[in-house]
Amino acid sequence: MDNSNVELKATGKVIVVNELQHISDTFQKQSFVIEIVEENPEYSQVVMFEVHKEKADEFFAQKGLKVGDEITVHFNLRGRKWNNPKTGEDRYFNTLVAWRFELENAGQAAPAPQGQVQQYSAPLNQAPQPAPVQYQQPVQPTYQQPQAQPNAQYQQPAAQPQSFGAPTAF
Repeated sequence: MDNSNVELKATGKVIVVNELQHISDTFQKQSFVIEIVEENPEYSQVVMFEVHKEKADEFFAQKGLKVGDEITVHFNLRGRKWNNPKTGEDRYFNTLVAWRFELENAGQAAPAPQGQVQQYSAPLNQAPQPAPVQYQQPVQPTYQQPQAQPNAQYQQPAAQPQSFGAPTAF
């Protein structure tokens, strides 16, 4: 199967830029992470890419890739097999190796403020006058004390005499 015509790319916001790692005298790499937000922001993807050798200098020092940049990154998918010499178990690893990026927010004007913006035009020698404000006096609620109404159906029982002595026999 020929994969030479497949171009892999992803668009997202840079959320992490890691330090340059010197693996050996001839090999260095630097990684960065982008957040890819698709239709549902709850399920965004956080993906790490590596940049090898002189590309690290190109990406970060020359072109100034930094946290907060919206980018499209072009990359190659690399995979390798590793055999654990102690257990004999095979393990597989994937790496996304970036080779180019484009800033998505480069050259764009700042976003327009949200909401309504009112503009005034006045002669240069006169300050703009604010729009008249209509003010209504708030209506104070009125409260009436409920009136006591005698209820003919309810009468208090007559007081009963109380005795505090010993019970009397009849």
